[in-house]
Amino acid sequence: MPIVDKPEWIQHGGTSILGVDIDSTGERIATCGADNKVRVWSMRPVVSEAAELDAACPKLLAALADSITPVNCVRFAPSGRLLAAGSDDADVYVYELREGRGTATFGSGEAANVENWRLKSRLRGHGMNVGDVAWAPDSRRLATASVDNKVKVWDALSGHCIRTLDGHEGHVKGVAWDPFDFFLASQGDREVIVWRLEDGVPVARVTEPFAAAPIVTFALRPCWSPDGQLLAVPNGYDKGVHTVPIIKRNTWEPGETQLCGHRGSVSAVRFTPQLYRPPKRAGDGGAAGADDDEDCGAVVAVGAQDRMFSLWHSSAATPIMVGKGFFGKTVYDLAWSPDGRVLLVASYDGSLTSVVFGPEELGRPVPEAEVQALLAQLYGDPRLRNQRGSTLARAPELLQLEARARAEVEREERLSNRLGAGTSAGPAAAAGGAAAAAVPAGPRTGAAATAAAAPRPTANAAAARAEAALLEHNLAAAAALQSPAEWRQWLAAYVRRLAADEDEVRLRDLISELLGPRAPPPRRPASGAAGEPPPLGTSVAGAGSWSPVILGLDKRRILREVVLREVAKNRAYQLLVSEVLDSLKHIEGAQQAARPGSAAAAGAAGVSAGVGAASGAAGGQDAVLGAPAQAQRQPMVMG
Repeated sequence: MPIVDKPEWIQHGGTSILGVDIDSTGERIATCGADNKVRVWSMRPVVSEAAELDAACPKLLAALADSITPVNCVRFAPSGRLLAAGSDDADVYVYELREGRGTATFGSGEAANVENWRLKSRLRGHGMNVGDVAWAPDSRRLATASVDNKVKVWDALSGHCIRTLDGHEGHVKGVAWDPFDFFLASQGDREVIVWRLEDGVPVARVTEPFAAAPIVTFALRPCWSPDGQLLAVPNGYDKGVHTVPIIKRNTWEPGETQLCGHRGSVSAVRFTPQLYRPPKRAGDGGAAGADDDEDCGAVVAVGAQDRMFSLWHSSAATPIMVGKGFFGKTVYDLAWSPDGRVLLVASYDGSLTSVVFGPEELGRPVPEAEVQALLAQLYGDPRLRNQRGSTLARAPELLQLEARARAEVEREERLSNRLGAGTSAGPAAAAGGAAAAAVPAGPRTGAAATAAAAPRPTANAAAARAEAALLEHNLAAAAALQSPAEWRQWLAAYVRRLAADEDEVRLRDLISELLGPRAPPPRRPASGAAGEPPPLGTSVAGAGSWSPVILGLDKRRILREVVLREVAKNRAYQLLVSEVLDSLKHIEGAQQAARPGSAAAAGAAGVSAGVGAASGAAGGQDAVLGAPAQAQRQPMVMG
C-alpha cells in the first residue's frame, strides 16, 4: 500500500503552490508560489521519517526571491544544475547551483540558504505572464509558454531567444519538449500545436478534443511519455465528460481511449520516467509471457479542478489509484522522482501531498536493457540522441549561419538501400576497423562512386565515416517504422550533409532515384569530356521496379520540396539544380502529352491514387492506446 503524507513544512507562507518538480538526482524538490518565490527543498525528509525528525537534516535548501510577482512554474534541467521559473512579470529566471554556501536574497526576509543557487540569466521577451516552461534534453535550450499567445525557445545560458513560435490563436498555457528532441508541443485553451524543432514549422494542430473545453485555468501541464510515443494533454472535454486525450506520435491524432473520470477540468498530467508492465493479477503465472511486450508502458498521474488526482497505466482503461480528500482547491502540478517511486502533488490551496510507492506497486519495471533496445529501434543510435539540439542557432547573430551549423552537427542519418526502403543493420565495420557507408544504388555506382565516397583526409575522417553510417541507419529505421514525418526530416538532414561534403555523386544518385525513369532526355550539348555525369533519372529498363511513392509520399514532390530546397542553398550546385528542374519539366511535359486516352494517363491516375492510399495506410499503422482487452483491477482510493 502506498504511503501518503502531507509534509506541512513544504509551504509558501500560506499562499498557493503553483508548481513543483524533482531534480534528476532525486535529492531536491523545487516549488514556486504566489508568494513570488522559488523554494528548493531536500527530498530526504519526505521519504524518511527519521530524516524529517532529525533537526540536523535541513529541509529548506534555498529560497529564491528575485521575482516581484507570483511564480507560476518551476522545472529542473535534466542535468540537475539549472532551474527555470516563469512568473507573472513576463520574465523567466534561470538559476544555477554553484559550489559553496548560499546566502539570502537581500530584502527577502529569509534565512541564509544552505545551497548556493545563483541567478544565471533572466530571459526577457514575452509580453505577458509566463505560465509554463520545459527544458530540452541538452539542459541548455528552454521553451516558455505565455498568455501573449507565443512560445519562445531560448539559449538559457546566454539569455538569447533562438526562435519565437507564433501560431496560437489564444493564450498559450502549457509546453512540453519531446524527450528525443524532434518536436515541441504547446497547448492553449482550444488547441495543441506540435512544432518541428528543426525549423519551427507546425506539423500538427489538434483541436477536436478541446472544442467544448471550459476555459477555467491559467496554466496547463502537458507531458510526453518517457519513450516519446505518447503525448498526454489536459483539459479535454468530450460529450460532457472531462478527459485526458492521448495523442499518438507521428499520426498526431487522439486515440479512441481517453482517460476519463474526473468531475472537473484536468489541469496537469505527468508521466513516470520509468516504463512498467502492469502488476500481475491473482492467478497469473510467475513467468512473463508474450503479453508483457504489449502491456509495456508508463504510468501517468492526472490532477484536476475537482481537487483529486489519479494514476493510470497506459495499457489500462481504468485508474490504478484515485486520491481524494487531500486538497481544498485545484491540483495544479505534479512531479515524479527519477525512479518513479515518489509522486508529489501540489495544490492551489497551498499544500503538497507525497505518495511513496513500494516495489512493483505501480507495475514491474521494464529492464534497462529492454528499454534501450526499444529506444534504439525507435530513434536510432543512442550516441546521437543528445546532438539534435544543435540544429538550432545558439544566438541571434548566428541565425544566418543556421543552415551551415545544422549541416555540421546533424550527422545522424544516411541513405540505405534506396532511401532506407529496405532493411538496415546499422553501421558496418570495414576491414580496417572504420565504419563503412553503403553507396545508394544509382547510375554511377562502382569505382567512380567508391572514390567519390571516400572522405577527405582530415583529423576527423574516421569519426565522419562512422557518423555517416549512423545517419544511414537512422533513415532506414524511420522507413522501417513507417514514419513519414521523421523520414522526411532525416532526408533533409542527409541532403544537407551531402551538400556540405560536396558529394555530387551521391546527390545525383539520390536525385535520380526520386526522379524516376527518364524519358528520352532533353537535348544536351555533347562535350565528349571523360567522366561527364550521365543524365538524371533511372534507366528506362528499370522503370518496372521504380515506385513513385515511399511511405505515402510522392517522390517527385519530395524532390522539389525537400531535396532541391536544401541543395539550392549551395551556389556551387546551381547547374545541378537547373538540370533537375529541366528534367522535371521534361517529364511533366511528356506525361501531359501522353495523357489523353493513353496508358500513361491511366498510370498517372494510378500514381495519384496510390499516394493518397499509401498515406492513409501509413496513418493507420499505429495501434490505439489502452484497448481494454482484459479485466481491470479496481483502483485504489486514497483519502
